[in-house]
Amino acid sequence: LVHVVATQLVFLALSTTLAMLLRGPAVALMWLTVAARLVCSTADEQSPQFTSTPRDTVASVGSAVTLRCGAEDGGTGATVDIGWLKDGSPVSPDGTRITLGATGDLRLAIFQLSDDGSYNCVASNGAGNVTSLSASLQAAYINSPSASPIPTSKTVKENGAVVLDCDVPSSLPPANVSWYLSESGGSEMELSPNELLGITLEGSLVINSHTVIEGTPEYRCVVSNDLATTGGGEPIISSQYAITTEGYMPLTPSEVALAPSDQVAIAGTTVYFQCFVTGYPSVSLSWSKDDGPLPSKVSMNQLNRVIAISDVSPEDAGQYTCTSTQEIATTVVHVTSAMLTVLVPPTFVQAFPKTTVRASEPVGLTCAAEGSAPLTWRWKHNGQEVLSSSTSGISISSSSSSSSSSEGIVSTT
Repeated sequence: LVHVVATQLVFLALSTTLAMLLRGPAVALMWLTVAARLVCSTADEQSPQFTSTPRDTVASVGSAVTLRCGAEDGGTGATVDIGWLKDGSPVSPDGTRITLGATGDLRLAIFQLSDDGSYNCVASNGAGNVTSLSASLQAAYINSPSASPIPTSKTVKENGAVVLDCDVPSSLPPANVSWYLSESGGSEMELSPNELLGITLEGSLVINSHTVIEGTPEYRCVVSNDLATTGGGEPIISSQYAITTEGYMPLTPSEVALAPSDQVAIAGTTVYFQCFVTGYPSVSLSWSKDDGPLPSKVSMNQLNRVIAISDVSPEDAGQYTCTSTQEIATTVVHVTSAMLTVLVPPTFVQAFPKTTVRASEPVGLTCAAEGSAPLTWRWKHNGQEVLSSSTSGISISSSSSSSSSSEGIVSTT
């Protein structure tokens, strides 16, 4: 008899989509890879099971960092040993700067630039070992400009609209963006979103209707990163504008300065849509989903210019519409829409059991998984890939007389 044991079943969901990370009014776009791991073993020989795994972390140089990891023995009563890999090589605790916590956490008392890298937690017992998905550890930074920006001159009519872009430098985590107004008399004030102005997720200042300010006022975009200790750390003047007012517009018909854009998101993340419309008198904004009301989880920001959808699920997918209304001599209406697509990482709902067959007899193994289509299946035998297809089953025409281990990997794109 051939004893075919499914000692470890692993699936990996690779969905390249954009996640939005919000800090204050600024948002940076980063590629997000969503992955999950499921271990399926026989009841009498169980590998460890993770209770916690490390997550991507950004830290200040010199700070203390802890990467979490925990595992249970799977009911065998065997001792679970936990170790760590950095960029594929074992991490050696030194008892002072690098230590292991009681549950297996990796602790760095003083984070250094050389600690940057990809980390995996490895848990092992007598039945086998499991390795966590990779988690990145990166040093916070912000790229400071070599010189202060020269003010850009702009001429705007009273009640006219103007959009001032901010040159946001590369930063990890994403930089905070603030705007300041300096008047000729020397006084300075930080600007907050109101009926006359708003700040886009990318950091641009959108002025619906410019008001007359004595002299030549200056608008300054200031960026900062509280965690950064390399490449700066202090607030940076990123962009600067000198505004001159010439002429007068009693009415400014509304125009769409920034419309919502289509987005693809991973289930469980937060999604932002934005809609900026200029004009004088000011416009009113409203939102709808699929021509109906918004889900209750949606929150409104900046007088409805930005909406946030938290913990998105497939039910949140659909068309989101921003409607602006301006009452002047006639009613001016703008309608802009964007689609939200929500991807669900695959999860196994059935894994193949321990299977016993006679030598030279065919054997079939089948798994079942749920997730966003299309699903792609990959099978491994003793660590070597033997099949990649769009079906969930594998047939072995002639089994050998030695014990073997099979893995099924499923992904969605």
